[in-house]
Amino acid sequence: GMSDAPLCPVEAVEGGTIEDSGPHFTQLDFANATIGGGVLRNGAVQEEIRFLICPELIVSRAIAEPMATHEALLMRGFERFSNYSGYGHATFAFAGPHVAAAGSPAEPPSETELLAIDAIAFGRDAQTRLGQYSRGAIERELNKAFVGFAPPDGETPDAPLRPLCTGNWGCGAFGGCVQLKAVVQWLAASRARRPSLR
Repeated sequence: GMSDAPLCPVEAVEGGTIEDSGPHFTQLDFANATIGGGVLRNGAVQEEIRFLICPELIVSRAIAEPMATHEALLMRGFERFSNYSGYGHATFAFAGPHVAAAGSPAEPPSETELLAIDAIAFGRDAQTRLGQYSRGAIERELNKAFVGFAPPDGETPDAPLRPLCTGNWGCGAFGGCVQLKAVVQWLAASRARRPSLR
């Protein structure tokens, strides 16, 4: 059905990382359906990097089964221990222990919030990637994002929600269209009544 929710404000920021946005945001994990992806094997992209710099997140692999299309995973109470440089196998490297920069807010572990939502993997084949523009694929991605962005089960529906810090969800190895995924996240965040999207 139709939604009467107004579109939430969007802030586009060049550079930076989701994990550096601070504890006042719900930070997105561009997840695999099996949480953590290749963190215990050879993965070195967004989700795996996050789990490596915040190793307490690895515990979620032991307690969470693969997410269904209508499920998301919200994790709280973890700490960042490491900095890194690069991205992917060719350049990813440990860059020392994590210490909050002078003048930036400290991140108490109890306040850091990471939301894992998995996108459909379309891969690199141009013909297969066209499938993301089908009604079914768009509805699946809208529903997945909305499930994650809506108030968590057990929390008051009217409680204030944090703004979201996200990026190119499902657009790297999964082959998603950056513009389509941005609109999907914007619509889902607005319907979930998030105060803003970054």
